[in-house]
Amino acid sequence: YDGNEHRTDGYKIVSVSNKLYDTKNIMENKKFTAKRTDAGKTLMGITTGNFANMDKNFTVTFVVDEDGFQEVTPAAVEIHVKGNQGTAVYDGNEHRTDGYKIVSVSNDLYDKKNITENRKTTAKRTDVGKTMMNITADFFGNKDKIFTATFVIDEDGYQEITPLAVTIIVTVADKTVTYNGTTQRTDPYTYSVTGNTDLFRITGVEGKPIFNDQSFATAAAGIDVGTYESALGGPKNWTAIPEKDVDLNNFTITWELINGTLTINPAPLTITTGSGTKVFDGTALTNATATISGLVNGETATATATGSQTAVGSSQNGYSIAWGSAKASNYEIVTENLGTLTVTAAGGGGGGPTPGGGGGGPFRLSCLTSPLGGGGGGEPFRL
Repeated sequence: YDGNEHRTDGYKIVSVSNKLYDTKNIMENKKFTAKRTDAGKTLMGITTGNFANMDKNFTVTFVVDEDGFQEVTPAAVEIHVKGNQGTAVYDGNEHRTDGYKIVSVSNDLYDKKNITENRKTTAKRTDVGKTMMNITADFFGNKDKIFTATFVIDEDGYQEITPLAVTIIVTVADKTVTYNGTTQRTDPYTYSVTGNTDLFRITGVEGKPIFNDQSFATAAAGIDVGTYESALGGPKNWTAIPEKDVDLNNFTITWELINGTLTINPAPLTITTGSGTKVFDGTALTNATATISGLVNGETATATATGSQTAVGSSQNGYSIAWGSAKASNYEIVTENLGTLTVTAAGGGGGGPTPGGGGGGPFRLSCLTSPLGGGGGGEPFRL
C-alpha cells in the first residue's frame, strides 16, 4: 500500500497439449484487468468463456489454472508513543494524569485517528512520589487494515507529587543577666513554621543533645562575666514531631536556626569607709572602718581603708581590696561612699607669760615700734 492505484493486466499461456497448435489463434473476448488501491486482492475473474479458437483445424478446450489478480499488501507503520506526565506539589488532594501523545508515525499515509486504545492510560497519586501508567504496546490497536502497525513506547506516563516546602525557624532569644555566681542560661528555644500549617501540623520540634547538659541542649550557658553563644547545630540535629496523620515525607523542611547570646554583666559593689576628725598634733589621722557590699553566692573579698591625714586639712579615706574567692572581673564598683579625714589647727590661748609662772599659750608679736620717753628723741626698737 502506498496510497496509489495499482493495476495488473493480461495473462500467460502456461501450456499447450498439441505442439502443432499456434497460440496466435487464441482470441480473447474481454480485457483481463485487475485494479486496486487499498490493501487486499482484486481478481480478474478469468473464465474459459473469455477465450475462443480461430483455427478450425483444432477443437480447443481452455483450462484456467489460476485467475489473475492485483494484490495490495498492508504497509508497515511504526508508531511511537509517550505517556502524558503530570507533576503537582503536595496539597493533600489526589492528582491524576491521563492520556498519551503520538511522538512520531513512520508512514505519512497513516491516519492517527485509526489508533484505538485498548486500556486506559491513567496515573493517580496523593502523597509524594511517582505513580507510573505502565504503558505497553498492547494498550493500543490499529483499525486501519491497510497498515500493519507496531507501537513503540518511548516514555511511560506518570503522575508525580513533589514535596511541599516549609520552613521551621528555631530561635534562642538573646538574654542579659547580672553575675550571680551560678550557671545562668538563655531561655528555652522557641519555634515557628512558615508554609501551609493546615497540612504541616506538628506538635513540636526536637534537637539532639549538643551540650553534655542535655536538658539545655541548645542553650547558651555561663557563670563568669562575658558573652556566650547558644549552639543550635545544623539541620541534622533537629527533627519535627508530626501529628499522627501527617507524613513528613510529603514535605521539604528547611531549618532556620537562630542562635542567641547570653550576656553576663558584672555584679555591682558598694565600698564604704569611715570618717574622722582631730586637732593637729603632728600624728596621722586614720579610720580603719571599711566595708564591701554586693558580693554574691557567698563569695569573699576584703576592703581595707588606706586613708591617712597628718597635716591640717582634709582627704578621702581611700581603700584597697583583697579578692578572696570572688573574681575581680565578675564585679564592678559602682558606688563609693568614702569617708573624710579632717585635721584642724590648734586653737589660741591668753597674752604673754605672767610673773609667777602662769603658763599662757604661745603668742606672736608681729611688729611693734614706738618712741620712748616724754618726747625725747630716743632710738626706736623692734621686738
